[in-house]
Amino acid sequence: MKVTMPYFSALSVNSMYVIGRGGRRTYKIKPAVTEWMEELGDKVRGFDVRPPIQVSLTGKFRDGRHPDLSNLHKVLCDGLKLGLTFDDKDYLVEDMGWEEYCDPQELEIEICQG
Repeated sequence: MKVTMPYFSALSVNSMYVIGRGGRRTYKIKPAVTEWMEELGDKVRGFDVRPPIQVSLTGKFRDGRHPDLSNLHKVLCDGLKLGLTFDDKDYLVEDMGWEEYCDPQELEIEICQG
């Protein structure tokens, strides 16, 4: 199963949490990230797969810069967990690389039986 999702810079384990009072990091996920994870969960809901799962991730980015794709794994796995309903410890995520100078920015996610 292949899913295409939009990419934006907050989709990283480094920046998905808000900064609270006194500059402390709080564990409230940003609303845009929550919406993204719910959308991904809706797209994969009902996909007939059992653990372990192989997840391949490819990024398409607007300019010559690209994020560390491995930082996307936490957000990606949490979103998949919403739709596939089993723990993300059973996911094997593999970065397949990236393409530059693409518009719109997006992530291509391929899910198959591990």
